[in-house]
Amino acid sequence: MLASFGYPVLQAGDGLEGVRVACSETPDVALVDIGLPGIDGYEVARRLRQDPAARAIRLIAVTGYGLEEDQRRVMEAGFDLHLVKPVDRDCALHEHVEHVRQQVRRDADAGIAHA
Repeated sequence: MLASFGYPVLQAGDGLEGVRVACSETPDVALVDIGLPGIDGYEVARRLRQDPAARAIRLIAVTGYGLEEDQRRVMEAGFDLHLVKPVDRDCALHEHVEHVRQQVRRDADAGIAHA
């Protein structure tokens, strides 16, 4: 879905590979499933939040677990957003656009220009 809107997309087959890819490529956003082979999405988030190079990545949990307890665990692990499958495309894009707008505003307040 994201590639069809022109966003570059990287993929990983399991949690450990996801951490490796995120740390080496440092994307702006990472969509992370919770039920991953190897290490789960909670551990992926914890490891990325501990790595100085990856700490600023916006982490979005994409999961079939939608209870209040699940959302609490997602946020405690370090995610920025919790989306429940099936993810509504318009909702996901809206969340991303709003995040980018907020970042541009913060950067403008700090004197950082965007092209």
